[in-house]
Amino acid sequence: LKAKCLPVCPFESKGCCMACLLSQQDDFANQESMLKTMIKKTGHICIFLPKFRCELNPIEMYWGWCKYRYQETPKNSFDEAKKLESSQAFS
Repeated sequence: LKAKCLPVCPFESKGCCMACLLSQQDDFANQESMLKTMIKKTGHICIFLPKFRCELNPIEMYWGWCKYRYQETPKNSFDEAKKLESSQAFS
């Protein structure tokens, strides 16, 4: 039995290598990551957002609002836009 398939395991294979078998074990799959454990020890809440689902990430909503606001602001030059936005950034 190989340690790991290269470059990746075949799609429908369940027991092709040791890495695949290990990843299917309950104690391995349900183990909390070291990063999450460290964050919880310090008293913080750790939430991992799904990859490639930007609509669930609050910073993406805020960034979209910022881009919309920038587009709606009348401006004649880039320098004018920088001055206008920096003066309104915290208002």
